[in-house]
Amino acid sequence: MDTNKPLVSVGIPTFNRPQQLKRTIECIIGQTYKKIEIIISDNCSPDHEVTEIVNNYLILDSRIRFIKQPENKGASFNASFVLKESSGEYFMWAADDDEWYPDYIEKCMEILLSDRSIRLCSTEIIVVSDLIQHDETLWISGESTSNNSILTPYWLIREDLLTFGLKRIKRVKKYILNAGTDTCFYGIFHLQTLRDIFFNSSFQSDKYGADRFLIARFQLLYPVYRIQMPLFIYHHGFGVSSGNALNMNNKFSNWQYYGLRINPLLTAYLNMIIDSLSWQVSITDHIRVIGYYLARMAKAKIMRYTMKTPFFGTPLYDYKPPEYPKRE
Repeated sequence: MDTNKPLVSVGIPTFNRPQQLKRTIECIIGQTYKKIEIIISDNCSPDHEVTEIVNNYLILDSRIRFIKQPENKGASFNASFVLKESSGEYFMWAADDDEWYPDYIEKCMEILLSDRSIRLCSTEIIVVSDLIQHDETLWISGESTSNNSILTPYWLIREDLLTFGLKRIKRVKKYILNAGTDTCFYGIFHLQTLRDIFFNSSFQSDKYGADRFLIARFQLLYPVYRIQMPLFIYHHGFGVSSGNALNMNNKFSNWQYYGLRINPLLTAYLNMIIDSLSWQVSITDHIRVIGYYLARMAKAKIMRYTMKTPFFGTPLYDYKPPEYPKRE
């Protein structure tokens, strides 16, 4: 392990999904960037297999810490808990149903260390529709359709979320116009910067659209880098990461599928306007960004009736999942 490299903390909030959690742990301990700590917080899972699986990994890898909560305190608490427990210079949340290619952390850290003004780095993503794999229906372009009309459950997301080099209001504008699945939330953050925003007294992590609010505020303060390479596999359908990571009861987290009245991104942005005085950002600038956002929504409504493929990406017909060394 290179002792000169900064420590990256990986927080894994989990609840009652032992097999998915096992896959996630394999992905994280198999990263080529070795200087990491892994904090797993089990939100009082009734399935004892969760504890058994993690205990096996505790024997294999000393970088893992495991905390079993005495009672289920909700997804928001669990996400906050792993952040509080982290001791690295950088931090990433890892949902207990997602996957990462082995060089995900290494590639992101190369960017973060090349310019310390960058406080958040993520990559393009591959969406895996668990709904299709489980013979369910999937929302396509705003309409429910049978999985028989879909040839692959794998989709490449190429959201243009690179805001490095832009002024802050333009960063927020670009984020609002391009964020769909909003997987910046699962990128690698500068830990202290994230804590300063996340634990600010005006930020409420259990509120509607909290993850969007977090990234929008982050964009106001610091540039975000998006690596043009899909190194993150996002499971869409049944997991924590398939909705609002800070509010598991939020069924309407994808703003591209639903109307303005139940839109978490706009809700989050309106909250940020109210909060703007403490962050010294012009109300006029916020109003301009809302105008951009409404234009985007109007465009999305038109596209909804014309697109034949899912609104969120390009189909991948030759997708191969990441491979990791098999453990005895």
